[in-house]
Amino acid sequence: LRDRCPVVFLVEEEAGLLPFFDIDDVPDAVLCDGYVCVKFRSDEAFVKMEVKDHRLLWKESGCQLVLVKERHGRDGHIGYGFAMGPTIKKGACASSYNHDSHDLIVMGNEEEDIVMAANRVIDLKGGIVTALDGKITGQIALEIAGLLSKKSVEETAKDFISLREAFTKQGYVHSNSIMNFCLMSLTCIPTLKLTDRGYFNTETFELLPLYEELQ
Repeated sequence: LRDRCPVVFLVEEEAGLLPFFDIDDVPDAVLCDGYVCVKFRSDEAFVKMEVKDHRLLWKESGCQLVLVKERHGRDGHIGYGFAMGPTIKKGACASSYNHDSHDLIVMGNEEEDIVMAANRVIDLKGGIVTALDGKITGQIALEIAGLLSKKSVEETAKDFISLREAFTKQGYVHSNSIMNFCLMSLTCIPTLKLTDRGYFNTETFELLPLYEELQ
């Protein structure tokens, strides 16, 4: 089988302005009108994966498993996919803050960590979480609709800094790793995104299958 994977590029489409960094210190950015413009984009790539005993051996492919679960009471549908590139490399991350649908998104390479991160977000009534080796390594609670924190700005900032450090320690290579992760389902920017209905091509407006059989 050849499985589709969104490849998260370091330098592509403009998505935000960060006037706080030196351009030489931000590998995924370019200088634009005096601002550091961070880039976000994910495109389609095909990766060959072996099948054994009716199971997809995705761990040997170098890809991360990604799941998006509808969380607004419609049907709880889950979309499955894979990602590669400068994504998390160890453990898992999960978030209820996930543009624009804000469904629950989870990514990782170990099933135990994937389940732990997702369940921790649910226990928090919303939030962003990282897990590694069966332990929670970072979290920020977003109890209000899964999007906002009840804590003060100062407390939230401390949690955010700690969480961002966890993303970095677990191999996520991006100056704004949390936002990069939370944009993997944003279906209004290029090109291949994952939704609770599966892969969606934002240029052709088509839902795409998880895999294609090799001929």
